[in-house]
Amino acid sequence: MNAPYDCELVSDITAFAADTRDWLAEGPLSNNVTATLVAQRADGTVATEPDGLWLKVMRGGEVAGVVIQTPPRGLLLTAMDTDAVAAVVDAISRVRPQVPAANGPKRVSDHFAALWSVRTGCTATAIFSSRMYQVTDVRPPANVVGRRRAATLADRDTVAAWLLAWAADGSAASEAPGLRHLVATYEARLTAGQPQWIWEVDGEAVSFAMESPPSAGVVRLQAVYTPDMHRSNGYASALVARISSDVLARPGVRACTLYTDLSNPVSNNIYRRIGYRPVEDSVNYGFEYPT
Repeated sequence: MNAPYDCELVSDITAFAADTRDWLAEGPLSNNVTATLVAQRADGTVATEPDGLWLKVMRGGEVAGVVIQTPPRGLLLTAMDTDAVAAVVDAISRVRPQVPAANGPKRVSDHFAALWSVRTGCTATAIFSSRMYQVTDVRPPANVVGRRRAATLADRDTVAAWLLAWAADGSAASEAPGLRHLVATYEARLTAGQPQWIWEVDGEAVSFAMESPPSAGVVRLQAVYTPDMHRSNGYASALVARISSDVLARPGVRACTLYTDLSNPVSNNIYRRIGYRPVEDSVNYGFEYPT
């Protein structure tokens, strides 16, 4: 008979990171976002939220799943069994009965939302669907003018405006707390010496992309954005292709990934053309509670 699932809340982020690091590394692609968020707080690159939630799903004394919350964002769920999801719903409902949202692999997120709506009486709505892509053979676009350069803190105002526009385009984080987090992440990564990138033409910045620090050998690109006036010129494709090629050539890197908005066929087609292939879909559910 299989042992039941149990959930443990951990108050210390350093201890939580140590407890979950090996398990997260066993699923380096699917767990990349969670692993990166945990590692950045454990090493001090990003300040740990005072009301952050760090939960281990345990079975037979071994980690079997991870759930975190970095407010004001909702829960972030890793892959786990359906019985583990039920244990998570039970545990979270006792400590945070009105979490605003939950995001994770589609199967897990769908199951959590169904159980959570029954447990709390909330209305669960799928507000954002994304797809993880991975590239192993980069096919750069031809005849794109311009060059890649490293972004600097001097680009902060431009990047902040572009991050706001990117978030609004994807319905991902356009509210003020989410934007502040994105800008803070950009600054923290630059300060830590982690490269962020701009494509420029004749000295003018025309496209941008952020690069996550490697986690279990996986680097994730994010916040890829080109302003409307510069679109349809291949700038983002050229930038992502160049970054991806360089990332894959680095010692110790096993994979280069990114996420797309599933409702945006343009970006999904662009990344496929330069060699990215689908890996996993995720769904972010928002919860509205009865008054």
